[in-house]
Amino acid sequence: MDDAVHFSHAMRNSQVLLTKNPNDFEILHQAQSQHAGIIAIYQDNDPSRDMNYAEIVQAIRNLENAGIDIGNTFHVLNAWRY
Repeated sequence: MDDAVHFSHAMRNSQVLLTKNPNDFEILHQAQSQHAGIIAIYQDNDPSRDMNYAEIVQAIRNLENAGIDIGNTFHVLNAWRY
């Protein structure tokens, strides 16, 4: 389905959206900034830099532990990889 459909569904259901398609969802965020939050993962098809599932889970945990409100924001999860 189209990205806008997924974005609308997440907004209607107050769900945080997790995506590996950051460019399109950043555009949607800029057009409509009232949502539960978008967490974006940048991938460049390089296994030495791309996050695996365990690293994604850890980065989400790091973001949560920071106590940052993610509502109405666009966060790049790669920055929380440590």
